[in-house]
Amino acid sequence: MCPVRFPASLGTRRWPSCLHLVEKTRRGVACARELAPELRQLVVAGGVACNQVVRSNLQALADKESLELVLPPPRWCTDNGVMVAWAGIERLALGWAEPPPPPLPQGGRRGGADWRQALRVLQVQRYQGGSAQPGSGQHKLNIRAGA
Repeated sequence: MCPVRFPASLGTRRWPSCLHLVEKTRRGVACARELAPELRQLVVAGGVACNQVVRSNLQALADKESLELVLPPPRWCTDNGVMVAWAGIERLALGWAEPPPPPLPQGGRRGGADWRQALRVLQVQRYQGGSAQPGSGQHKLNIRAGA
């Protein structure tokens, strides 16, 4: 659970995203500590690290986990496109290149007609109200099979 309560003014779209990021980070820290118990720092970069709500909640997580949170200045927290491209350059330099994907089938789409049915297996109904407050439990998505 996110270590800091979100203000009601944050809105129903943004705080679940932060909650998700903080929870995934908490799990990542736990996993990393199994591999490296001496873990002392949490480094966050990229566009998400520019978000002040995310930064403050990750700081609370780092404090709780006795970690130093390392964040670049917001002006350096830019789009991840350059980082993805650089990671590709590094992989290529190490010989970790992967072959390109096969050509698209006739019609120009991967997966043929069945891909749409596969996407229908889970339908997520978005929250439709404006009264849910953080921590109320009303933010949970309703997931149902079929359709």
